[in-house]
Amino acid sequence: MESEARRVQVKTTTTRVGNTWKAYLSTSGETRRLYDPDEIDDFFVVDGDMNFYFIPVAAVGGLYAIHLRAYDEYRVEK
Repeated sequence: MESEARRVQVKTTTTRVGNTWKAYLSTSGETRRLYDPDEIDDFFVVDGDMNFYFIPVAAVGGLYAIHLRAYDEYRVEK
């Protein structure tokens, strides 16, 4: 069985918006920028309730931030 190396960017969020968490997918620092699909393959996001999401960059490409409730299909079961 072959395994493939994946480039994963880890993000955490404690920003609550209504009944969901808002996760920023851009770089941090003075000038925020989006990650290029040539840089990473997936985002691993941890929200303030300690839920985990494994989201392919193709599913969120071009977005600076997402509301995690819309990405429940990518939530990792504990």
